[in-house]
Amino acid sequence: GNRGGGISVFRVPASVGAGEMTQVEPVGGGDASLFEAPGSVAVDARGPGRYEVLACNNDGHTVTRHRLDASGALVDGEVVARRLLDIPDGLTLSHARRWLAVSNHNGHCVFMYDQSELGEDAEPVGILRGAHYPHGVRFAGGDSYLIVADAGAPHVHVFLPPGDGWEGVAYPAATITVMDDETFLRGRHNRQEGGPKGIDLDPRTHVLAVTSEYQPLAFFDLGAALEARGRADTLVRCELDVLGEKAAAKAAAAAESAA
Repeated sequence: GNRGGGISVFRVPASVGAGEMTQVEPVGGGDASLFEAPGSVAVDARGPGRYEVLACNNDGHTVTRHRLDASGALVDGEVVARRLLDIPDGLTLSHARRWLAVSNHNGHCVFMYDQSELGEDAEPVGILRGAHYPHGVRFAGGDSYLIVADAGAPHVHVFLPPGDGWEGVAYPAATITVMDDETFLRGRHNRQEGGPKGIDLDPRTHVLAVTSEYQPLAFFDLGAALEARGRADTLVRCELDVLGEKAAAKAAAAAESAA
């Protein structure tokens, strides 16, 4: 996904030597009519030779779905989520393919969708709160928990399902500090930046990989972090920051109206 363009599809080389750089050319793209600064993407394997691509459109405030044909071109695009989204920044599918998690940047939360209910007017079935500006998201542990990178704080949050599934509202079960204050503040160009953005997990070792502007790649033992509980002070600070931001926006609008 390229926010300044569209979505390109590449065929991964069969093998690349350690430390070797290989250049690849796109084998396909797609109709740009639904793309509005697409960023995060996820591939849904629907069966042998059948693939779909889900994409977050930052400027369009939508999630779109596109079928991938045999040539690698994206076709038959449609909007599968729009309602209440305000800059969707990251998404991930559960391994069982039932749940779709989408980080809602300006909503300060992560929306959980049931894949069978996706559509332009679909509402989330679950809402995960406690992240300042959620970005990268990943299911882990057989879909038993969700990892969320917080671009507005030096943290990665771990959420557990609110009930038997992901319907309902939840706060982090654990919060992991993934950088020191100095590193975080170097990237703090505004209140939406400085923290981690990209994340992934090695399911065999439970090693968490995290990337951010001033900490390009760092690794953490997720198993050890999950033994800790959520940090109440972090959650309260997040809620206070969100309320303070809304109050500041309201005051600015009132001042502009008065002028």
